[in-house]
Amino acid sequence: MLFRSALSHPAAAIDYVWTGGDYVPGVTSPNPLGAADRLLIRAGGFKFFNGASFVNDGTVAWAADALYLQGGSTVTNNGLWDAQADTALVYNGGAAPVFANHGVFRKSGGTGATVVGASTGFVNDGVIDAQTGSIRFDGGAQFNAGSSFTGAGSVVINGNNAFSGAFSSQSLVLAGGSIAGNAAVLAS
Repeated sequence: MLFRSALSHPAAAIDYVWTGGDYVPGVTSPNPLGAADRLLIRAGGFKFFNGASFVNDGTVAWAADALYLQGGSTVTNNGLWDAQADTALVYNGGAAPVFANHGVFRKSGGTGATVVGASTGFVNDGVIDAQTGSIRFDGGAQFNAGSSFTGAGSVVINGNNAFSGAFSSQSLVLAGGSIAGNAAVLAS
């Protein structure tokens, strides 16, 4: 007797390429992006999360251009968000956006800074991994319990940011601004 499994072959990973314009859920890439899939953000023009929601459970390979968050957009990273160049997340108006990192937010390319601009609504309880250059937070970021700062590069906290709960660090630089805390503890 022959038995066949309906899941005998895993689904192939798929690459989706975004070169410009508005992110459109289900068109630019699936939402959520699957664990084996990649969204490749390439050079080509302005890129906007304009009132859209996006959940990354796979890999975002961000190789070029600033990303503009506007109109109450919500970006949730549960996988790997990899800045492969000196890039920027920019608040661009309208209702406040949220960029929630529960996975790994990494900088793997470029010797300068990847900038997380003021008012982008960056909230973290994952890993901030600066493998090269720096990741700079210019204000409005919230680092919650479980936040970890790693890598050979540096994570620079500049402007008004907040820490809450235990965090760990190999690469954190408190450069300036007002840094608020609530039971913030550097875990050993």
